[in-house]
Amino acid sequence: MFKPYFLVICLLTVSFVGCVDDGIDGTKGTDGIDGTDGIDGTDGIDGTDGIDGVNGTDGTAGTNGIDGVNGTGYSPNTMLSSISEPIALMECTVGGWMINYGLDNG
Repeated sequence: MFKPYFLVICLLTVSFVGCVDDGIDGTKGTDGIDGTDGIDGTDGIDGTDGIDGVNGTDGTAGTNGIDGVNGTGYSPNTMLSSISEPIALMECTVGGWMINYGLDNG
């Protein structure tokens, strides 16, 4: 069976008889001077670097330069050289390189 419950709150105020008033409040005094600032805190850590942006498009090609001046004569002391793989007729079965050189005689 359901039994209802009630909660009753009463506020009781009592005035004390025979208490003496302490008089009128005086004027407020002046404010004191401000204190000195505190020391700064330590700096925070740096954030991570961002990612690089996308490369821009290539610029337009420049104009070709002028042709150089033709040389005069030749030098009998100029050495020419070339490096290539050996031809099959040489039968180099383990590989290697063929180095050719000689004087440039014009």
